[in-house]
Amino acid sequence: MKTHVELFPFVIKDDTVHYGKSRADITGTGVNPDAAVRSMLDKFGFFGPVEESVMFVHSTSWRFEDEGSIVLTYMAYCRLLAPDPRLPLTLACTDVENARQSDSLRPRPEIIQEHHVVSHGLRHLSFLACEDGDAGSARIIGEDERRALSIFIPQMAGQFSQ
Repeated sequence: MKTHVELFPFVIKDDTVHYGKSRADITGTGVNPDAAVRSMLDKFGFFGPVEESVMFVHSTSWRFEDEGSIVLTYMAYCRLLAPDPRLPLTLACTDVENARQSDSLRPRPEIIQEHHVVSHGLRHLSFLACEDGDAGSARIIGEDERRALSIFIPQMAGQFSQ
């Protein structure tokens, strides 16, 4: 089985998520996925150093793909002004939606598209940032970033279809 690391660096500006995407095959390499993500951020040109341009990185999900791969997904909130050519893709904040499973005994939704993965990551990060009772996340990620993530409905996982 193959193992891939998928990275979505992003910034939120004017009710729009601006993001980039990178994917690396780490099958059989023994590479720590976190180290692979750091390398991917470097290839995006976010070093300078990374600490100056990336606020935080978090693994938000994993999924099995039908061709036999496990994909580990990471989101990286960037300190960039949008638009930035490194973040050419967009998702309106109003279009954030998760994939839904159609069978309660089959947890993986039949169709998972890129916007579902990004949406899930944003809601996951919103949960971490907004459901923090002692506001420790504000110290880690910053109050502005916490406010930006608060526009999404906090959620740790997908949902059943209704």
